[in-house]
Amino acid sequence: MKEAIVHPGTRVEIIDSEIPQPNANQVLIKIIFSGCNPKDWKRPEWFQKAHNSGDDICGIVKAVGAEVTDFRPGDRVAALHEMMTPGGSYAEYGLAWDFATFHLPKNISFEEGATIPLAAMTAALGLYQRLGLPPPWRPATEQLPLIIYGGAGAVGSYAIKLAQASNIHPLIVVAGNSMQYVESLISRGRGDTIIDYRLGEPEFVAGVEKALSDAGVLEVKYAYDAITGHNSFENISKVLAKKSRLCLVLPNLDFSCIPDYIETSQSAVASIFQISKNGKKYPDQDFGFVYFRWFGKALKEGVLAGHPFEVVPGGLHGVGKGLNDLKAGKNKASKYVFEIAKPSLS
Repeated sequence: MKEAIVHPGTRVEIIDSEIPQPNANQVLIKIIFSGCNPKDWKRPEWFQKAHNSGDDICGIVKAVGAEVTDFRPGDRVAALHEMMTPGGSYAEYGLAWDFATFHLPKNISFEEGATIPLAAMTAALGLYQRLGLPPPWRPATEQLPLIIYGGAGAVGSYAIKLAQASNIHPLIVVAGNSMQYVESLISRGRGDTIIDYRLGEPEFVAGVEKALSDAGVLEVKYAYDAITGHNSFENISKVLAKKSRLCLVLPNLDFSCIPDYIETSQSAVASIFQISKNGKKYPDQDFGFVYFRWFGKALKEGVLAGHPFEVVPGGLHGVGKGLNDLKAGKNKASKYVFEIAKPSLS
């Protein structure tokens, strides 16, 4: 099969590889579309290791492992590939664990499906597993203010969609150039609002205070920082109440400006693949299983939708351009996806 290898410096090489074989709990997927994420160019540079860094898989099941019971050949699926392991999404075939795979309903295209796995699971981990907010099947019954910083990006927009499914309001969403898209996601009638981060810290603080006042609530105790940079957590720290929670998407930064009374956490999606040394599962793996299954159901019922996307021409040969454009910040409020194969040829 053909496979794209991403080198440090975002150089992409197309090579011939053997089709990977699933183990007992894995699914082999004929990839129709692959998604694209910032970490796809970052990780080869961080670790100085060339590899197939794509992880958003969408396609048709080709084969399943001996212990897989929920999927069979021919199923339309989307899946999150385990980072830095064989079988990434920049190839004609990819591998995913069964717990990180979900059925793609017929009303969702392969292109749209490729925008979902990594970003939606990152948002779900942040809202539900880290911040402890009410799940969609047990929605909030009273006002529950939530700040979402970076609402136009894929992770931030999924956080908005999930919060809506959980009846979490008012949402105080921070965005910039793509506020029109964010406007389509929020519910003004429930007190949701948008703050333009480009206006600076004083306007951000004033905007949060006004949103809370308009909603008739005194304080905000929950925030999801889908940016974790450009003064995002510094700004958030100035408006969160005592004994509040802040979830960040990136680790290993200088968070010393965050007061001790704010409990911080990270929503690194790789945590759903972690196994402790004694073989015991971390709770995030079971969480991933539950929410990936729920994604399929919610997509079918119209409760959840994918992210706006742009198909980068060239298939695997377009991966280099897509990653370099992503690195340069050329995409706004959309995800790049790559067409690897035609469904009729799968």
